[in-house]
Amino acid sequence: GKLKKSKKNLNNKNKPRIYKSEFRFVDFYGIEKYLSQIRHSIEYHLFNWKYFENLYFFSINGVILSGPPKSGKTFLAYTIAGELQVPIFYINSVTFKKFLFQENQKKILSIFMAAYQNSPSIILIEEIEKIFLSVEKNQKEQKQEFLQRFIDITHLINKKKKKKIILLGTTSDATAIQDTLKKPGIFTDEIKLKNPTFFERRKILENFLKNLKIEKKVTPNDLAKITKDFGSGDLFEFILTVIFFFISRISTKLYKGMFTPKIISLKKIYPIKKIDF
Repeated sequence: GKLKKSKKNLNNKNKPRIYKSEFRFVDFYGIEKYLSQIRHSIEYHLFNWKYFENLYFFSINGVILSGPPKSGKTFLAYTIAGELQVPIFYINSVTFKKFLFQENQKKILSIFMAAYQNSPSIILIEEIEKIFLSVEKNQKEQKQEFLQRFIDITHLINKKKKKKIILLGTTSDATAIQDTLKKPGIFTDEIKLKNPTFFERRKILENFLKNLKIEKKVTPNDLAKITKDFGSGDLFEFILTVIFFFISRISTKLYKGMFTPKIISLKKIYPIKKIDF
């Protein structure tokens, strides 16, 4: 698979698992639009911070990856980790919220500490805007308490200063993220993703279809025209529909290799959402 577990801590169930991505920038069509921000907010922070040591007061530099649903935010995170060859730690909003609300922030801290110890590294939190949404509006004090727990965790890591971590948070609505989280040492930057252009959709579809036998009348160019406003995830679901309707013949061998294209194989990483302690 494109995402592998590190051998460092597989024998210790009390530690979070470490994953290494094998995706590269060439796997993400349209990456050129984001390279400048990636280098400034992520790469420089991880590898060049010592040149500006007097300017760096925090171990954590947080970047919000915002964009429409299925626009490739999670894929971009794994692509960055793969290109920079750093381990990535994954937390979804449900798990994060569960630990935070149950006053079990030690488990979250253990993930941040593991990332710090394996620095340079990346922590990925998906759908970060949903973490505090379940708190009722009339429970402002409780909501503030939950926010403070998370802020306290980041402060503990930021005091160390000697190693660097990138905190990536994906969201479909950056405006829903509390302002108290948008500050140095937590989230300071934002990369806004857009759905693929016509050219990018065509390239993605070409990658999807290159190992499949489809009707000659159906071309990636034709499919790109009718998938306007589709995100990368939408294109994956769409291509499965195309497979059912337009493939003339698929041998058993080809069917088993149907998910070989790199972007499609990303679907195989979803089981890593389970964090073991």
